[in-house]
Formats: sequence, C-alpha cells, structure tokens
Amino acid sequence: MTLERRLISYANPGPLWQYTSTRNPVWTDSEDGSSVLFLEVPGFKRENLSVSLLEDRVTVTGKRNDREHISFIRALPRYSNPDSLAATLEDGILTLRVQRQTPREVQIEVQ
Repeated sequence: MTLERRLISYANPGPLWQYTSTRNPVWTDSEDGSSVLFLEVPGFKRENLSVSLLEDRVTVTGKRNDREHISFIRALPRYSNPDSLAATLEDGILTLRVQRQTPREVQIEVQ
C-alpha cells in the first residue's frame, strides 16, 4: 500500500474507491465541439445519482448505501452553453457533456 493510500485510509476509513476514482477528472475537448468529463462511479445506479448545475458549477452526488457516497464539484469549461449539459451513465462511467459556444464581442455605446 502506498503512502498516499495509507494516509487516505487513515483520514477516512470509508471505501478507498470513493476517494481515488474521482481524482482529478478534467474536461476534455471532443471533435463535435463539446467538452466531456468522465467520472468513475462503480456500482451506482441512475436513480442514486444526481447532477445539478448552479451558475457555472456542476455538482454530482450519489449514494449507494449508508457508508458509500460520492460528492464531486467542477466548474464548467469557459464559453460553455449551460443549457446543453447532459449526463449519461454506462458501465460505471458517468459522462458529462456540454456544448461550447463561440465567444462574442459586444460593443457598448458610451453615453
């Protein structure tokens, strides 16, 4: 067992997967003009997961039983269209996808 795993298990005796499986997922750009984030959630069912959006923050929460739960927060990528956020669950992988929008410059008239 690595030192990192020992420290994690000492700090919280819960299941180790809930601390390591969500470690540092980042938004990646896909070819279809969207940004995608993959999050490992082994053993969770759709009805036990919740994805919410508040301003530019995506929150994923889930609970399998009294001791095993997950909570994860990530900011949306820059220039994202929050109305296009979609989540799918397949084979223990939660996929979040959001469409990017082209930034636009708006001219403001000085009064």
